Amino acid sequence: MGILLAGFVVFFATHLSPGVFGLRPLLVKQLGENRFRGLYIACSVLGMVGIIVGKATANYVSIYVPPVWAIPVVPVLLALACIFLAALLIPSNFRSVTRHPMLWGITLWATGHLLANGDLASIIMFGGFAAYSLISMWSLNKRGAKKSTVRYSGLRDILVVVVGLSAFALLVWLHPYLTGVPVII
Repeated sequence: MGILLAGFVVFFATHLSPGVFGLRPLLVKQLGENRFRGLYIACSVLGMVGIIVGKATANYVSIYVPPVWAIPVVPVLLALACIFLAALLIPSNFRSVTRHPMLWGITLWATGHLLANGDLASIIMFGGFAAYSLISMWSLNKRGAKKSTVRYSGLRDILVVVVGLSAFALLVWLHPYLTGVPVII
């Protein structure tokens, strides 16, 4: 559990300190842009490795039994998460609806996994990512993030949905191989 927590401390500090606490200009001034980016990437990778290794090696400690009503809800949340993540990569009208498609995708992904997993390590991991996403959205909004005013063809939105649902199907298929946990749909 210590590795998981340490991974989150590194991940959160790396991702939230520059924006939420306004440290980016100071760090860039001290280190230079390239060194700052290199340090940012190295710490991000280190934090993510800590999270993954920590979750994989944590003892199972049951905190709650996932609710039965969540069984049909979880796949919907995760499919929507994949659509929002696809909206990050494909220019579409999704950015005129939300300023933060990736962060909403992470929030939906984390919420779905919190509904499906009641063990302590899962609560820390998925709850941590949900908290990170919500704090990041708050911080970005506070700093003036705006919805896009660019309008795209509706075909782009259809493409986002198709790509997102295709990614969801692929992740459902790969989930047992990547995590050792089969998906129930």
